[in-house]
Amino acid sequence: MEHYNSSSSEVVGEYTTNGVEQRNASETVPTLKDDESLLNKENIVTMVLPYTCIFILAVVGNMLVIVTLAVNRRMRSVTNSFLINLAVSDLLLGVFCMPFSLIGLLMKQFIFGSIMCRLVPYLQAVSVCVSSWTLVVVSVERYYAICHPLKSRGYRQSWGHVYKLIAAIWIFSSVIMSPIALLSELQPLKEKSEQFLSRTHFIFCDSNDHILADKFKCRESWPSEKHLIAFTIFLDVILFVIPLIVMIVTYSQIVVTLWRNISDNNCMTKAHEEKKNHILTFADKKVESKAVRNEANRSSRIIRGLKLRSSVDQRLVQQRQSRVIRMLFVVVIEFFICWTPLHFINTVSLFYPRAVYRGLGYTWISIFQLLAFFSCCTNPITYCFMNSKFRQSFLLLFKCSTNESHRNLDKQTYPPDDLSHSYVNSSPNYVIKNELSHV
Repeated sequence: MEHYNSSSSEVVGEYTTNGVEQRNASETVPTLKDDESLLNKENIVTMVLPYTCIFILAVVGNMLVIVTLAVNRRMRSVTNSFLINLAVSDLLLGVFCMPFSLIGLLMKQFIFGSIMCRLVPYLQAVSVCVSSWTLVVVSVERYYAICHPLKSRGYRQSWGHVYKLIAAIWIFSSVIMSPIALLSELQPLKEKSEQFLSRTHFIFCDSNDHILADKFKCRESWPSEKHLIAFTIFLDVILFVIPLIVMIVTYSQIVVTLWRNISDNNCMTKAHEEKKNHILTFADKKVESKAVRNEANRSSRIIRGLKLRSSVDQRLVQQRQSRVIRMLFVVVIEFFICWTPLHFINTVSLFYPRAVYRGLGYTWISIFQLLAFFSCCTNPITYCFMNSKFRQSFLLLFKCSTNESHRNLDKQTYPPDDLSHSYVNSSPNYVIKNELSHV
């Protein structure tokens, strides 16, 4: 993932965009059999269709998220601002990664010139970094909102705080990815016996291959192998290890807090019911008057009704909590599934390139790359389309709902994800319940 030169499909013994890192041109890399590596019609179909489907889903899904959240004023909140930023970064990743990757793969060269050679991989890298760290910020925001609601009350109400965080994410991503823009350059392609041996982003060549003067690859030119390894490991830590650890820790704490809240509510409800039953039993034993006994019966019916209502409310709260927990697990799992294989391949290939090249075939390389690209589609689904309020706003935006649902949506209020409207009762448990209603 680290170099994101998906457009630089023809690199000597390297896998650039989101994949296996660059090797020196003089390094001998095992060649592949022609029937496995050549880009035949079947491979074109199997590549073009998945690329196209994921590209459409990424562009359409993230555009709908951006438009829906930006147009609907009721949906403007602190959390949704981060979701818009996440959608923008995923949209950029899809636009600046997938088309250039597919075109370079099919044409077996980089055809977009030296300026785009620097710009495209750099924008790809920045968008990936922004996406990863937006996920981190969202997880931290939710952690403080649910686990420490009173402490987070002040800063979560500040739009200035949100804008500063978003700006910091983009500045941080732009700075740490700057070596990609500075070191990317066009280099002549090499060919063996006038035949390309192409596998997604691989070109396998021997040292006696001759240079093609009219065909180029876009790759980073590092001073030495040590610099390349250091930068690759650095990006592994920044883009994968740290975000994954932070997300696991924060979401684990959120799950513990939510389940603890469920247990506390169940204990309180049980104690309250036992107290009520004790009072009624005492009244039945001690009261002899018929009028008082009738009053006790009426009180019993009222209490049973209140108990039923309390039970229903408790089930609704638990259902909201369960939905939140399921969504949090989906977030962590999809992040891990989408990026772990590619990071693993990328890092291992720095030290054992032959094992990677021999052990992985064309199919698995394509699957791992498409899996990383698929992350552009999962975030809109997970963060937005699983939210009923977003679905209603989406239907209202495109006038796909009935007139009744329009009226219901107009009457419905959308309390922001800030805690400013959640402090009718300042107890942490009450705040947590209100936070859950906004998810």
